[in-house]
Amino acid sequence: MDERTFDVYIIGPLSRQNEMQKAALYYLRHEHSVKMLTVNTSICECFENIDRCRQGIVVVTTEAGFYEETTTYFIAYAEMQKKGIVTWKGEPESEQTEENKSLSCSAVSEQES
Repeated sequence: MDERTFDVYIIGPLSRQNEMQKAALYYLRHEHSVKMLTVNTSICECFENIDRCRQGIVVVTTEAGFYEETTTYFIAYAEMQKKGIVTWKGEPESEQTEENKSLSCSAVSEQES
């Protein structure tokens, strides 16, 4: 694999960093290479990362279930680049570990383009 490319790019509100990490771990467990938005990622780097991801982006929403304003620009750009877009809604219940089963998480759902 070219070190500048990866399968999935995780984006979302920086206030939901823990949820983005959960999404990243989920995809890593399913043998995808992952890159994640961090507090040190510039806006320009975010667009470049969307270009470099092979499969698409995974979007973590706000706690209320909405896309953050900045995130909508990244989603629109990913759509223009014909990248897949998945809205993260938590790890599927069937794949949760015993210690996480008490959490109420719903499945990952794909957004139609």
